[in-house]
Amino acid sequence: MHARRLVAVTSVSLVFLGAPLLGAEGKPTEEELTLPTGVSEAGACVSFPSELSLSPAPIPLQSCGFCGGEDFCPQEGVRCSWQGTCEPGPNHCCNYSCQCDAACTSVSQPEEACSFEVPTCPQCPPRTLCQVSYCGDEGIRCTFSGTCGAGGCCGYDCAPDAGCTAPDPLPPNAC
Repeated sequence: MHARRLVAVTSVSLVFLGAPLLGAEGKPTEEELTLPTGVSEAGACVSFPSELSLSPAPIPLQSCGFCGGEDFCPQEGVRCSWQGTCEPGPNHCCNYSCQCDAACTSVSQPEEACSFEVPTCPQCPPRTLCQVSYCGDEGIRCTFSGTCGAGGCCGYDCAPDAGCTAPDPLPPNAC
């Protein structure tokens, strides 16, 4: 009984595995019947067409549970935020992107951070860091103009920006 079931399962498996190799009419084409060059008839049973290669299923990526997700400041005036992605494997790390933020004063860096690019942030003398931009009001973005006021305050020009849905706090060094 067991042998009959094994024969039936094997026969059905061969039909399903061989079906993609058949032409549109259900018959093998001349090309499908031709052995690949360099393969003798004796070796034909050990060589499989690429359509039948049985490679292991892809392993799902490791979750990013090891990422704390907290922002950090690799240097004064630069804030790095977790992007919600990570690199799996034995040297796993978390992906961060960095931008200028004058409010970032406490320097730190988590061990699990992948390499990241630190932007060059604008400054006004005497070493006042200027935030690149902020939302001045709903629909209004204020961007550092490259000008500095008395005492090293940062000058901003404001323009319409639909991306601003609410006002941000005024940067501490704004004129």
